[in-house]
Amino acid sequence: MKNFIIIILSVVLIICLVRISDLSIHPDIVGQYQAIDGLPDYYDFNSRKDKFTLSKNDVIIQEGAVEAIEHNTFLCKSEDAAFVITLNKKGFYLVIEGKAYNFRKVTSVPSGI
Repeated sequence: MKNFIIIILSVVLIICLVRISDLSIHPDIVGQYQAIDGLPDYYDFNSRKDKFTLSKNDVIIQEGAVEAIEHNTFLCKSEDAAFVITLNKKGFYLVIEGKAYNFRKVTSVPSGI
């Protein structure tokens, strides 16, 4: 019985560690991100430390300033909108026109800014 409890606790600990590693903090938002689920439209997010652009089908639809709020959370502000991005291990999610898109980092070098 004691071994069974140890095995169960070990499995729970391993599952928790895997989930935590999926949420690991990446404090640097600089780079180019692409929506992996946006077809037929193509969404692209480029960021430097202080500014960003959001493009749809290679046409800029928003651009503005980026401010760090917390270690992995950033406030993006343009003239007509503001949104918060929280980076996870692979990228971030962003709601555009009522739909959530999964953006993944393509490169650490931003383009088009």
